[in-house]
Amino acid sequence: RVLFRSDSLQQAVGLVQIAMAMEMPNDPIKHMRFLWKTVSAEEFKRTYDEEKQEELEEGYPTILGDQLVPGGGAGTCFLVSADGFAITNLHVVDDYLTAKKQRNVYSEIADRLKVDALFPKLFVYLDGIPRSAEVVYNSNEYDFALLKIDSISDYPYFQLSSTEGAPRKTKVTALGFPASSRDSFTFEEWQQDNKNKQSLDPRNWFKDSDLEYVATSGEISKSSERDGHGWVLQHTATVDQGSSGGPLVTNEGIVLGINSWQRTRIRADGGIEGVGLNLSLSMHSLFRDIRKNPVDVKWVDILSEPSN
Repeated sequence: RVLFRSDSLQQAVGLVQIAMAMEMPNDPIKHMRFLWKTVSAEEFKRTYDEEKQEELEEGYPTILGDQLVPGGGAGTCFLVSADGFAITNLHVVDDYLTAKKQRNVYSEIADRLKVDALFPKLFVYLDGIPRSAEVVYNSNEYDFALLKIDSISDYPYFQLSSTEGAPRKTKVTALGFPASSRDSFTFEEWQQDNKNKQSLDPRNWFKDSDLEYVATSGEISKSSERDGHGWVLQHTATVDQGSSGGPLVTNEGIVLGINSWQRTRIRADGGIEGVGLNLSLSMHSLFRDIRKNPVDVKWVDILSEPSN
């Protein structure tokens, strides 16, 4: 069994991509880099502004009385066992879990499209290779989900800290796959990225450079317990959209928390920018949730483990 090593990060930090699979007669299964879900009329009006509502109503039908909308996206996860168990944020896979519950919706869409079957799918890219994954546990209390990735054995993985927080000025690094790092800089890149997204093969969805994790360094600013969120670590290592679910690690490679939130503000021009407030859910808060699952996690600081 291989423990986490600093030269094995590309195998231990994964990009999570929500997708959809389509079975057609006498044809291999095809995959699309998005999924569909339906929302009630009340949720539709609450979630989208009037302009977006009009756009969605024009482009997507109602299914079984509810409005069909696109869902999905990408995030980050990290291995916590040699055999493919990984941790991420619940909000990274929430659309996938919602779509999985909508079997009647997917059956109706498959009938309309005249395909054999249509169903949501989850991929994790480790070391540049897309692998099927499943959500095996999600917390009722915290923004946490546990994944099981297929075809993984003897992989490097992270150790987790069981302490409540970390002293101020503790040096930390946030690892993840922020969407901004995949932005196109030229029209040619934009064209190629669009072509990649349209592919029905997950191996073609990303450029090699897209699948290289981003590391941002900083230090702990504050550690505190917050209602509904458990112990939260505030730090200066930048967390961007897409980095959610990634590990916040010490210089020794021990995971202190899951990179979960970044405070933002709206500029005068309507754009959104970060305000330098990055928050990670402490692994301490997840100790009992993780212990509910048959996963061989390596905890450190055993003497400081929460009491049962």
